[in-house]
Parts: sequence; C-alpha cells; structure tokens
Amino acid sequence: AVVSTQSSGREEEEEDEDKDDEGIGSEGEEETGRLAEIVKKRREDIRRKKEEEEKMKAQQEAERIKEQKFREQQQQIQNQRRKEEQLKIELETTVHSLRTEPLGMDRNYNRYWVFTGYPGFYIEQGWWTEADGEYFKNLSRDSNLDTSNGSEN
Repeated sequence: AVVSTQSSGREEEEEDEDKDDEGIGSEGEEETGRLAEIVKKRREDIRRKKEEEEKMKAQQEAERIKEQKFREQQQQIQNQRRKEEQLKIELETTVHSLRTEPLGMDRNYNRYWVFTGYPGFYIEQGWWTEADGEYFKNLSRDSNLDTSNGSEN
C-alpha cells in the first residue's frame, strides 16, 4: 500500500507540474500575445508617422512650388512693366521728336504745328501742293520783284 501511495504521490506531483506547465504555457501565450500587440502598435505608429511625414513633405513641396511659381509670375509682371515703360518712353520720344502731320489748317491754308520742347505753336504760311504750285510761284516772283524795285529806289 505504501508503494501505491508513493506512486500516487508521484502522479499527483507530476499532475501538479503539468498544471504548472500549462499555467506557464498559458501565461507565456498571453505574454507573447501582449508582445505581439505591442509590436503591432509600434509598427502601426511608425507607419502612421511615416505617412504623416510624407504628407508634410508633400505639402511643403507643394507650397515651395507654389511660392516659386508666384515669384516667377511676379518677375514676369515686373519685366512686362519695365518693357511697357520703355516702350512708352520710346513712343513719347518718337512722337514728340518729329511731327510729320500738322495739327490742322485754316481756310487760308495756313498749317498749324506744335513741337515738343518749343513754346507755343507755329503757323506755316505759303505752303503749296503741285496743283497750286504755279499760283504760289507767280505770287513769290511778284513779291521778289516788288522787293527788288523797292531797293533800287
């Protein structure tokens, strides 16, 4: 009977050890599960941070490109204004430097001119065209004769 008691004691001890092993196993599995969750969380956090960093970099790049385009547009506007100003100056200089058409004329065919840099306006008298040429030539000859006769007296 003693032998049987000893064997039954050993069996009980083995059963207790098995239970302990099972407890350790279940605790180990729980620990492994918690570690796996922690690792998953960390990986997920790292992935999120990388995504956020990529988004931030993309936004910064978009802002940089936008600013660069804005600067280029401003530069183009300034260049355009400079060109317009230069053309304005050239146009004013050209227009005012030499007038090719008179302002107008009166019923006596006197032409009226205005020149930049000179005060007032100028009246051109005695001008003629080809059709009126003979009349004005005769008129000028008559006036030359009158002046030459006046000097002889």
